[in-house]
Amino acid sequence: MLAAFAPFFGALNWLLIPFAIVGVVVSAIVTGMAPEGTRGKSTAGLICSGIAAIFGLVRLITASYAKSSSLDKTVGRNSATVG
Repeated sequence: MLAAFAPFFGALNWLLIPFAIVGVVVSAIVTGMAPEGTRGKSTAGLICSGIAAIFGLVRLITASYAKSSSLDKTVGRNSATVG
């Protein structure tokens, strides 16, 4: 997960998110099937996988916004110099 936050490894978020969602599903199933006193580890897995999925989504959304914002600025400059 930490490698996906490095600047040139942002594409790893496309792998991080599906694996985190699978982790959420598996942890939810195990939490539901576990006896009352032994749900600690599966709950921790559920929370950690959920946080990883949310951070991955936020990283992808902010990166796509930054790219589209910078692309709009360069397109505006090129059209101003042509006309």
